[in-house]
Amino acid sequence: MIIGAATTGVLTLAGALIVARTAGIGPLREVLPLTLLLALSWAHPVLVLRTEETEAFQLDEPFFVAMAVLLPAPGTILVFAAATAIGNVVRRRPLTRAAFNIGQTVTAAGLGLAAMHLLATPGAGTSRLATLAAAVLGAAVFMLVNSAAVSVVISFNEAKRAAHVFLDGLDLRVLVWAGGTALGLLAAIGAVANSWALALAALPMAALNLVLREHARARRQTERSHDLLVAANQIHASVAAADVEGAVVAATKSLLHCRAARIDTASPGPAEFAVRLPDPAPDRWLVVSETIGFDRLGPREHELLEVLAGIAAGALRNAWLLEEIRHRAIHDSLTELPNKVLFMDRLQHALDAGPRSGERLAVMFLDLDQFKVINDSLGHDTGDQVLLGVADRLRGALRQGDTAARLGGDEFAVLCEHVGSADDGVVLAERIQAAASGFSVINGVELGVTASVGVVIVEPDAGVSAETLLQAADTAMYRAKDRGRDRIEVFDDQLRNRAYARLETETTLRRAMEEGRLRVFYQPILSGVTGRVVEMEALLRIETPNGTLLGPADFIEVAEQSGLIATIGVQVLEEACRQAAAWRRRYPDRDPIRVAVNMSARQLSRIPIADTVKAALSAAGCSPDMLGLELTETVLMEAGEHVRDELEMLRKVGVTVGLDDFGTGYSSLAYLKRFPVDFLKIDRCFVAGLGHDPEDEAIVDAIISLGRSLGLSTVAEGVETVEQLTKLRGLGCDRMQGYLFARPQRAADLDALIEHPWQVPPELLLAS
Repeated sequence: MIIGAATTGVLTLAGALIVARTAGIGPLREVLPLTLLLALSWAHPVLVLRTEETEAFQLDEPFFVAMAVLLPAPGTILVFAAATAIGNVVRRRPLTRAAFNIGQTVTAAGLGLAAMHLLATPGAGTSRLATLAAAVLGAAVFMLVNSAAVSVVISFNEAKRAAHVFLDGLDLRVLVWAGGTALGLLAAIGAVANSWALALAALPMAALNLVLREHARARRQTERSHDLLVAANQIHASVAAADVEGAVVAATKSLLHCRAARIDTASPGPAEFAVRLPDPAPDRWLVVSETIGFDRLGPREHELLEVLAGIAAGALRNAWLLEEIRHRAIHDSLTELPNKVLFMDRLQHALDAGPRSGERLAVMFLDLDQFKVINDSLGHDTGDQVLLGVADRLRGALRQGDTAARLGGDEFAVLCEHVGSADDGVVLAERIQAAASGFSVINGVELGVTASVGVVIVEPDAGVSAETLLQAADTAMYRAKDRGRDRIEVFDDQLRNRAYARLETETTLRRAMEEGRLRVFYQPILSGVTGRVVEMEALLRIETPNGTLLGPADFIEVAEQSGLIATIGVQVLEEACRQAAAWRRRYPDRDPIRVAVNMSARQLSRIPIADTVKAALSAAGCSPDMLGLELTETVLMEAGEHVRDELEMLRKVGVTVGLDDFGTGYSSLAYLKRFPVDFLKIDRCFVAGLGHDPEDEAIVDAIISLGRSLGLSTVAEGVETVEQLTKLRGLGCDRMQGYLFARPQRAADLDALIEHPWQVPPELLLAS
């Protein structure tokens, strides 16, 4: 475009010089003042700012009209060339820009004069009015050619359509043309009467320049107000995209018309314009430089920059808060490791990329061994410090690209991509386990931690889901726990079959719940003295579609692992309370039959046990003394202090609490002291040895004596022979249950046993 303008300008000047040799350029008394005034106009134009450029408006039109009427065409072209050159020198415009300005203006003048001469040629009998009208037409062509050339250049620099740029500034161009043309007509008419009229035209031209400047300023102010609103919306919209700084910089460059802007901690340089960002980033600056069209920015621009800085600070604050929320949503709040959500996302992404990369990956599930003991004995703060130490060691053991996550509690997971072979995966697992295990000194106490690890090696084309893989690693980890802890187990075909069986069992369990096929059976518990039924233990069965029954051994473990135990437990509790109330109504003249319900650790952790029990009692119309809760030592080990408080609350209203399988745990006496207990249930493994194993007999005797000294009653389970019954009666056991008396049955089948005391059948007496 610059070359084209310069070329046409040179050709136009050459033609003007050739014609000037015969036609002349006009009298110097008119040429010199016109050249001087036009040069002043070019030296002090009205600037309109674009995004990357400025568009200069000179008072060319009045000079074009005046010279078109007063001077020969060559004189007009040469005056425009000389004045434009002088103005560009005064403004210190680059050579290429000056060449474009001169070529463009000379070309526009030549085309404008050509259009004028097509309508009317000055002199040669042409009337004064026709000449003036022709000059106005020429000025219009002059303006349109100039505007088109400038619009094309700006469109290239700003990557906009030329038509859009042309129309965007058309209002100001028409204003300049209208005012300038009118002023030029007056100057031409006055100069015909007296050549000094041209000098007098300087004052109205200056006034017109001021009017145009004010118009440009008002327009710029209006555009800035609109653009500031748009910029504010864009900056706040950028919060969600986490690109606030980019939006602020773009808005600053657009609003202040500068080629460079930045947010920086470094102080601004001497040639830069800046304001300090307010909170939350008081140590950062919003800096602009390389302004377009002005030597320096003024107070108005400083105020605008301060407004932008305030908007930026607010948006940055929101962005930081949003980023914090995003971070918290996918990271563990204690260890700052990824949480399960982020881990599963990365695992699924790795699985999706597997067929393309052709590489194996390994998924590991880690669980710290006996971590609950640390929490219970030293407190949760110490437990948190242990977890932080494990997390730090895991980070240090990861390869680049691996992911370690905390899934919750003391459970961690690790994703290792780009695993060469199954053996390599095991080596990585050993490295991870070694990192998770180790000693830490916390508050002066040295603590050793070990981890059980389950590993799944995944082939590139496995075609499994992330959830399935994590479950498989979890299954392998549980086998590591079952085999003694502090070891690594790899998921294999045996575990896969076990997982399929577990899935099938869970499906059966869910369908039974949906279809109402959960059945509660009851096993009587008899008085050791009278032989009468004093209690019933509620035991769950699942009835299959073909009518067979599944016992707890077939599904309880799956119910625990799937979390369904909480819902099932509540249903059993509610049914047991209803049955206890029904027996009370059926046998009003005898002592109430208490119903004992087993509670698991998952139940205690998932439901508010005190509120749940009270609600079940109330709904069934059952008094609290007709309900007993049985918990194992393992359950108590996993329970927290809140469980102890809730059990104590239930005991106060009359619900009894018993310790099941007593003597098989690790800390029986400690838990008798910590938890509120009413009775001890002697495990069947000790009862089975009565009559032929002196050690079992001594253990049973010790448990009964311990209970008696602590004011606790005792219940023996698994009684199957008359000899065991005789021994237990001799040792003073309070209550007994077992196949000797009755197997678990439906409530309707127990009426005979409830109505009559149990007697040893004669055939059993003879056999004994």
